[in-house]
Amino acid sequence: MFVLFCDKMNPGKILYVLAEHLGSQGSPQQQQGICLCYLRRPQWRVFRFFATPGRMALTNYIGQSVFGMLRFYGIGLGLGAAVGLVYVVLIAAGVWIVQALFSSVWLYYCQFGPLEWIWRMLTYGKLFKLVKERKG
Repeated sequence: MFVLFCDKMNPGKILYVLAEHLGSQGSPQQQQGICLCYLRRPQWRVFRFFATPGRMALTNYIGQSVFGMLRFYGIGLGLGAAVGLVYVVLIAAGVWIVQALFSSVWLYYCQFGPLEWIWRMLTYGKLFKLVKERKG
């Protein structure tokens, strides 16, 4: 059905319809496919790349919120209404990739994300080491 409308739409509208489809109807099938891949090949490196942002979920969530607030709302650049959906999706993907890379580097040197470390200390009421001890 998507192909039938492609010749009558501009490229921005095509990307909008595609993003809308992948975000709503395609999601359950995509998630099932990813789960099946993980069950068959858990050793694939791509799964470790996706796991590192999950280990820093609070830090990444707060980071995304602050970035979005500064980028889109009036207290920052105020570009909320001026940016189209396609650009919002591209910005979100870019932010996620930067956070995934940051998470990988951070967790290479540290045991926890910065906010996860603070949260853990407040929860248990004691000091935890943040930096990993290196052998050799």
